[in-house]
Amino acid sequence: MSLSEQLSLQQLQGAKPKKPSPSKRKRADSPPPSQAAKVKKEPSTVKRVKKEPVPKAAPRMKQEHTRSSPASTPSRSRVKQESGPSQPPQSLHNSSPHIKTDPYAQPERVRTVLLSGTYEVNCATASDIFGDYNLELTLAANPARNTWWATFRWGAWDVIIQMSPGPDVGSQCTLGWRLRDLETGQLTFGKRCTGAMTFFDDQSFTGALFGVPGVGTVEFDGSRLPGESLEDDLRHEWDAVAAEAYGR
Repeated sequence: MSLSEQLSLQQLQGAKPKKPSPSKRKRADSPPPSQAAKVKKEPSTVKRVKKEPVPKAAPRMKQEHTRSSPASTPSRSRVKQESGPSQPPQSLHNSSPHIKTDPYAQPERVRTVLLSGTYEVNCATASDIFGDYNLELTLAANPARNTWWATFRWGAWDVIIQMSPGPDVGSQCTLGWRLRDLETGQLTFGKRCTGAMTFFDDQSFTGALFGVPGVGTVEFDGSRLPGESLEDDLRHEWDAVAAEAYGR
């Protein structure tokens, strides 16, 4: 290579720009100080946004609740005031004495008296005629017919008694009777064969048969003997007296 060529080559090399150092490129690529500061401050703004709704929402809800409650109170008081005058003022006053006096309005006699059963009887007329002093009477209820039946045999008198309705304690009960005389065979029945019996709460009774042949009125009384209640339907025995009379 000639001397002139070497000189031209050196000139060209001296005119070529130098490459920047790595450290300078890094500084040139890095964002300006103002942008870096903004990037760092953005997370702080996000935290403030999350915290702001919490304290603001709670007071609003409490204020709305306290504002709505006074409005509902007058409506409830109006309902009570409107419903009050509609009720008669004397109804409540009159109901309380009625409830208090109700138990005292019940009858004094509340004990159920057992009437049906066997009774020991005293009858002066039967004892004088037949010399029989061990007299008894049996009383039976027939709920299906609302009828009570009484039967007894004093000496030669075989008697059946019908009471419809049945006896009531303390009240006189009318009755009908039919009689069969076992000595003479005479049968007595009809509309004139009537009588009455009265039962008491101590399980005693008084009674009378009207129009007994040859005697007239037969009075008697008795007291119930210990024992169970009795139920029976003696309609067939009642009808048998008339059937026997008509069959002769």
